[in-house]
Amino acid sequence: MDLITVRTTLKKLFSVNNLVLFLSIIALLPKTTFLLPGNGVDPSFFIGLDLIVKQKLVFGKDIILTYGPLGFLWTFSTTTLNTLLIILYNLFIVFCKIFIVKYFVDQLQSNISKVVLFIVIVFATTIIFQENAILLMVFFLFFIFYSNRTKSRWPVYIAGFIAIISFYIKMNTGLLLSGLLVIYILFQLYTKAETLKFTVIFSILYLSLFIVLARFLHVSILLYILYSLEIIDKYNDAVNIPAPVNILIYAAIILSIYLLILIFNFRLIIFSKTRLLIYGFVSISLFVLFKYGFVRADMHMLTFFFNLVSLYALLYFFETEKRFKTTLLFGLITTGFLSILAVQIMIPGYDPVNMAIGKISKLPYSDLLLNEYPLKYKQAILIEKYRAKFPDKILQKLEGKKVDIMPWDISYLMFNGLNYTPRPVIESYCVFSNKLDQLNANMIGSNKAPDYLIYANGSIDNRVPFWDESLTKLRMLTHYVVEDKFRVTNPQPDLWLNSDFILMRKKSKANRLIEVGSHQYTYTVGDTFLIPKTQNLLYLYADFNYSAFGKLKRFLYQPNRMTVTLMCDDTNHTSTNYLAIVPIMKGGVLINKKVITTEDARLFFSTQGRENTDIKAACFSPKSIGFLDKVTFTLKEYMVD
Repeated sequence: MDLITVRTTLKKLFSVNNLVLFLSIIALLPKTTFLLPGNGVDPSFFIGLDLIVKQKLVFGKDIILTYGPLGFLWTFSTTTLNTLLIILYNLFIVFCKIFIVKYFVDQLQSNISKVVLFIVIVFATTIIFQENAILLMVFFLFFIFYSNRTKSRWPVYIAGFIAIISFYIKMNTGLLLSGLLVIYILFQLYTKAETLKFTVIFSILYLSLFIVLARFLHVSILLYILYSLEIIDKYNDAVNIPAPVNILIYAAIILSIYLLILIFNFRLIIFSKTRLLIYGFVSISLFVLFKYGFVRADMHMLTFFFNLVSLYALLYFFETEKRFKTTLLFGLITTGFLSILAVQIMIPGYDPVNMAIGKISKLPYSDLLLNEYPLKYKQAILIEKYRAKFPDKILQKLEGKKVDIMPWDISYLMFNGLNYTPRPVIESYCVFSNKLDQLNANMIGSNKAPDYLIYANGSIDNRVPFWDESLTKLRMLTHYVVEDKFRVTNPQPDLWLNSDFILMRKKSKANRLIEVGSHQYTYTVGDTFLIPKTQNLLYLYADFNYSAFGKLKRFLYQPNRMTVTLMCDDTNHTSTNYLAIVPIMKGGVLINKKVITTEDARLFFSTQGRENTDIKAACFSPKSIGFLDKVTFTLKEYMVD
């Protein structure tokens, strides 16, 4: 090889395009491949999902979650699964990122603009709180738009594959992508950009793979969709957290800029079928992204702020009109800048410069490429087993038995080597409605019920802890007996990690729950509701309803919250405010007995509530335009035979 050839080869290899592409991919790829096991709310969910897949339980029938059997591709948890699938998935992610960034780089004419692209990628994207479902949504949109631009068919197959695996990773995003795919296929047929023959062949292949995977992955498709939609709908009511006003202002400014760009270029959009498709798809995705980030406005907001630039980039690089591109570039740069400012407010210690340096200086997938993961995994298992250790007397009772744990500490079961037998909705705080609660109650009362339940009285967001899974706990009252209590002595410090438990054993013969009375009242929000005195159990069925404004706010942002003040006879616990979940109260909650601590729960299950402190009154507030003032209350009185 002569000197000229070598120089030419090196010049091509170290071209600006290749350098920008290489450094951008390094910045975009995560630094670790796998998640280490742990104890706590989220680690327990990840472990529970792994154990469910291992047991080959049917999603939609045995298990009710918006996450599917490929959910481990979102969590990267490997406690029971082969790491090969996660590695293959990551290779697919790498391919998508390389292809997309290369397309973006090739569209730019000047070296300065290519460097600017790299700077935007480094500073305006992050792996903090990375949400793989949103990432797949961005990939899906790119390949749809790329197919439309190039008139190629193969990107449609990639988009179809993304839609299918998204469905079995997380149903809500997957269902959205499948719907958008159908619209695109029909759009291509309508505009005569594609033939009827291709449409039919593609549809058959898509549906065939969809159904084959459902059978292979143990999914009841219709039930998986229906129950997931129930979870998605009630998620709005059950886990919403109001956003800080300053962060919400940043989001409002960003959304306003997007709307102004659409209005400013309205004529270009409305008279172009292709633009209508692209901006319609991106607008839907932006709304989904906003809802994802701001229904539960905690660290979820990071996902909103750090995916906006990706959506703007799609619009910018698939736009052909020069003036329109200029406005989109303004939106991209402004949105990226505002996003970084918002994140710095959310995370005061966040340093975008150090984050950028770390993203391009650290080796991606280092735990896999440097073979660090096996050792770290073994160390994590040893540490978490020590932290989760149950007393020996408890382990002796549970050996070989079917066991479930409430409200959520599933990791304890794995680290103690117990036989996990899950309820359909596996964590109590996720039982958002009467319909979901009834599924868990039916399982607890069936011959599939676990031999033992390990129970702690706890919830999230300052809810009334005993109101989660209210019907299920009534079924526990008649079908289980308290056998013991114990404490996990070395738990990892965690706000929502339980350490005190009671052990409940399934009865050989269940008791009957008898309804002895029912009374209906009209209640006005803000008033004090006096609770009748009785030794029996009173359950309140509260039919709170949103006003027209409340329904609109619920759809566009999040609903108003309702709180309850419980007034007790106990001088040490006279009055306490809790978050009251509207769809849970519709299904019935224990209203006349104080069950706040795990010891309160032990008394309740041991004495049918006779020794629990009475609640004498309750007040629901605040009065707001989000709710109708008048509420129908039904009090049902039960006794255990």
